Amino acid sequence: MDGGDGLGFFAMVVAGIAAAIFAIWVAVAVLMRVLAYLVLYWIIAFAVSVVVGLVAGLLIPLRVLSGKASVKPAIADPGKVVANKVMKIPARGMQKHFGWDNAWPVYNPYQARLDALAVTAETRHLIGAVWQGISPRRFVEPKSASSPAGPGGASKKRGQTMLRVLTEIPGLLWLTVAGVPTAGFFGAVWVSIGIWLVVMLLVGGITYLVQVVWVTTYRWIEKGERKRRKASLKCPTCYEVTETPSYRCNGPGCATMHRDISPGPLGMIQRRCNCGQALPTTVGRAAKTLEAFCPYCNNAMTEGAGTRRTIQIPVIGTSNAGKTRMFVAGTAAAEAHLVAHGGAIEPLTQRATEFIEVARDTMNTMQNTWQTPNSNRPEGLPFKLTVGERVVELQMMDVSGEAFKSMDNTQSLAYMDSSEVLVLVIDPLAFGAVNEGARRMRINRKVEITDRDQEDAYATVVDRLRSENVNLRRKSLAVVLTKYDMLSTLRAGYGLTPGDSTGIRQWLNNSDEDGFVRRIEDDFDKVEYFVVDSMGQLDAANPCSPVRVLQWVLDVSNTKMPIVAPSPQPAKR
Repeated sequence: MDGGDGLGFFAMVVAGIAAAIFAIWVAVAVLMRVLAYLVLYWIIAFAVSVVVGLVAGLLIPLRVLSGKASVKPAIADPGKVVANKVMKIPARGMQKHFGWDNAWPVYNPYQARLDALAVTAETRHLIGAVWQGISPRRFVEPKSASSPAGPGGASKKRGQTMLRVLTEIPGLLWLTVAGVPTAGFFGAVWVSIGIWLVVMLLVGGITYLVQVVWVTTYRWIEKGERKRRKASLKCPTCYEVTETPSYRCNGPGCATMHRDISPGPLGMIQRRCNCGQALPTTVGRAAKTLEAFCPYCNNAMTEGAGTRRTIQIPVIGTSNAGKTRMFVAGTAAAEAHLVAHGGAIEPLTQRATEFIEVARDTMNTMQNTWQTPNSNRPEGLPFKLTVGERVVELQMMDVSGEAFKSMDNTQSLAYMDSSEVLVLVIDPLAFGAVNEGARRMRINRKVEITDRDQEDAYATVVDRLRSENVNLRRKSLAVVLTKYDMLSTLRAGYGLTPGDSTGIRQWLNNSDEDGFVRRIEDDFDKVEYFVVDSMGQLDAANPCSPVRVLQWVLDVSNTKMPIVAPSPQPAKR
């Protein structure tokens, strides 16, 4: 090879290298250009998919809450509330005896939690549906391919699919074109839903704290106001005492009983019954529109029951001691006096209405009083007493003298346990020396005189209360001597001054009842003595009027309700 040939060969080698370098440079330039376009595509596709994902994430909760999504939220309905599947905690207050009411819970946090779960489920469903439509499996797997049988078959198939995606042209094309926007869309959807869930959690948490504070404050304000008024429900039928009456829904055709209307998980200002009827919360507001019932015996209560103070007036005494007559004369006289001075005594039940009508007629015609029927559980006679702006409910608990034959007989008189006062009605004409004079004067032909031991009747109640650990020192006792119209005609009645408690007490001691007096005062710290004339239509201001006993009941109960002005104390003899 001569020098010219060698130079030409070298030139050809150099030209070949240069051409190869140029070709590589062109290829690299083209590749970089393609890669640049691809990166631009990825950026744009990712941005668009993120925006679409964020918008989709915002629309999912709206579709779920409007009921247009494929996943419907579970509903925290009253049935689930009753089944204790909503609150997850035992009912409290009066509801603990009956379970949760048949009512709708407040939205937050109960229904809000179920809605959040539905939104999460709908998001999974949407992503699953989208993935099913764009999954690379559609491009890299034969349509007739089936999952390998046996344990781990599904995992093995997923592995094979991923291998094809990374090694086969269709899979690589899917990764290049669809991988980035798919990741952007799915990520944005979950980010959007995550933000929604966090916001809901924060807003719901703050709302829940506000609800708890508001409900607690509202409950305590109402409870404090009712405590200030000493409001309670004392059932005149079963004698149970509660601060929480039951209320029946007033929705059309609905008879659902709501056991505790207090604000709480079932409603703060209003409670929505299963039938959809809105009911007020708190006893004060419910009493204005709903019918109250005793939660123990389910008997209907009087209008406004539970919103006012209730004072029971139970009497103790033998048959023919004058218990019913004292109530008859006292009620008629109190009504006449209150009506004349701008007050009122209003019967609250049909039996109370009949009683006051008969009482008026009896006192106007000077008839004898009917014999009280013997009953193991006598129903109280409730009256609403109004003086100025003050209102109390008086329940007159009259009972046959047969109820005081033994301690066992008084077991059913449970109102004796909870009452603040007791009234012991004594027939003075049955005392030894007095009775002898009454028979000589043939008074026993004019009026029935009790023939039973009155101290034994007293003991049947007091001994039972002591055996049941009832603190008698917290109760007040009125000792009422009846039939003063007859007693005043006897020599034994001389020196007995109505209205003078100390003098009446001394008269009892002088009548050989000092042992009885001593026992009474050993049992009770607060004892007041009265003499009443229940036969005549006495003015309420008369010291012999049975109204004085009612006034004493109101005074020792600290109601600050004057029926009559206090009469001057008579001079002691």
